[in-house]
Amino acid sequence: MAVPARQSRSLSAFDGGVEALFASLQGSLPGSEWMQKLRVDALARFVQVGLPHRRVEWWKYTDLAPRVDAGLVTAKPTPGTARPRIALSPANAIEVEQSEGVVTRLPQTGLPDGLEVMALRDALAVPSLWLRPSLQPGAGAIENLNLAFATDGVLIRVGRGCKIAQPITLRSWLSTPGAMAHVRNVVELEEGAELTLIEIDHAGADRQTFATSRTSFELAASAKLHHIRIIEGAASAITIRSDAIELGVDADYRGLMLTGGPGLSRQDMTVRLNGEGARYDVACGYAAGNGQLADVSQEVLHAAPRTVSRILAKGIASGTGHGVVQGRVHVTKDAQQTDSHQLARGLMLTPGAEIDHRPELEIYADDVKCGHGAAVGALDDAQLFYLQSRGIPAEEARNLLVGAYFAELTARVPDDLRDDLEVWIGANMTRAAGLP
Repeated sequence: MAVPARQSRSLSAFDGGVEALFASLQGSLPGSEWMQKLRVDALARFVQVGLPHRRVEWWKYTDLAPRVDAGLVTAKPTPGTARPRIALSPANAIEVEQSEGVVTRLPQTGLPDGLEVMALRDALAVPSLWLRPSLQPGAGAIENLNLAFATDGVLIRVGRGCKIAQPITLRSWLSTPGAMAHVRNVVELEEGAELTLIEIDHAGADRQTFATSRTSFELAASAKLHHIRIIEGAASAITIRSDAIELGVDADYRGLMLTGGPGLSRQDMTVRLNGEGARYDVACGYAAGNGQLADVSQEVLHAAPRTVSRILAKGIASGTGHGVVQGRVHVTKDAQQTDSHQLARGLMLTPGAEIDHRPELEIYADDVKCGHGAAVGALDDAQLFYLQSRGIPAEEARNLLVGAYFAELTARVPDDLRDDLEVWIGANMTRAAGLP
């Protein structure tokens, strides 16, 4: 596809050097000729528009262009790269790891029948016709930047009718100061397949890091995916996670997304309910402390009858922290009897905090049940007083109330993961919000 001529615009510091950086790296990026052509196309699309900024409506609250430093290098794993301690790892999990943008650990033996797990680099070394639809340039600047520079990724495929009892834990980290890493993942569940996927992302260094991930999820008829994602990191980290989710007839996606720590984080999810009876149900929690920005943005397209979507977002902000929740639901004229609801709630713990909620509904069918709600408030002074009157110090009382506020989210995970998740929330969400 031809790319229109570049429009006149102001280049960010990062945009100005991206073409030269790509030219220096292109020979080392994985993939044969067909993949390299896609990379060149994706780069051209990115260069045309540059990093997202506040004049792009879907990014109006998250002005990325002035935040990403110029001169970032591509991260490379080294023997001395620190492996961070990350919680929430079931004892029976199948473990996969990505360090500095490269897959460093894959299960070698003992995979259940019907489960395939491999690295993108390995898949690109052989003809991969089934993979190509997930590696196409798109409309978004970040997804095109990611495709152009993707160094690796994880491919997970579950065969027809296979119900994988063991969860897969995918750990990713970026700890090289002044570096960026871009990975591309594909998760494919064939008809009737079932899987639990736990993603844990960590970014931390004493200088800026910039990490993007693009994951394509494809659930065939009656497939079921339980997806948990945790994003943590240092105040110097910029972490962008985007997902493209396609759901077939009676497919069922259940998600829980938690973010606490990075200086800037964004979860960008595009969902298509293509099959009758498909269901999408996701809950998101975030904490934004002083100088931090946490953005959860989702677009959901109901394209078939009797589909269901549920979006729940709960967040806290303190200091100059900024929380953003955007939910855009589109119902086509053929998607009769759609049932969709989105709810966003926020707590501002200090006067300088900011939370923006923007729900949208675009409905072209006449037999639907759709709604949305949004609320922003503060911790209940009466509840704080009650706890303190029982001898609980003020700081601990605030932490208890914040933990209770997120309890609605932790209730969505299996019992054997709940204790670890509550510990993580206590250690990360409260700290990210500026609580001791």
